Amino acid sequence: MNVTDEIRSEIVDTVRKFVEREVVPVASELEHRNEYPQALVDRLKELGLFGATSIGVSGLAGVLVPGNSDVLPAIQKDTVAFAGAAAAWRATEQFGISMELYAQSAYYDSELDEIGDHSIQLAVGGLYLTRANGLRLSFALIEDLFSDSTTDMAMQFSVSGVIRSRDARQ
Repeated sequence: MNVTDEIRSEIVDTVRKFVEREVVPVASELEHRNEYPQALVDRLKELGLFGATSIGVSGLAGVLVPGNSDVLPAIQKDTVAFAGAAAAWRATEQFGISMELYAQSAYYDSELDEIGDHSIQLAVGGLYLTRANGLRLSFALIEDLFSDSTTDMAMQFSVSGVIRSRDARQ
């Protein structure tokens, strides 16, 4: 969809007015009470600004430096390259699905695939955002696509969020 400058300007103006009129006056109070802003979410839905289909995309790349190894130090590589890409779609306010693809080079210089091969892994999962306390629960199934150098299948589960002290809530 190609959004014209006029439509973009109208959307930005609507959001700016909404924030000034309805968010700013109650934001501090909602934050201090650690309360989910259901009334604001409902109003955003009425304006057609919430729940739009969107896909978030991210990527990463880097180099690991494994350090000194006590196991097979003569064939351990000094560096291991890695890269990844991910896409996530928020299906609703609280639920989303994700797909991630990761790759890394081998840790060892060996003809044995189990220790000397690169790894490409696909992760498919989802997330749930709790309304009450803002925690994010994530899960995924991870499959090694092409090699025997990593676990064939893995499951991942994580919990993330902000923990506030009692003093911060007052």
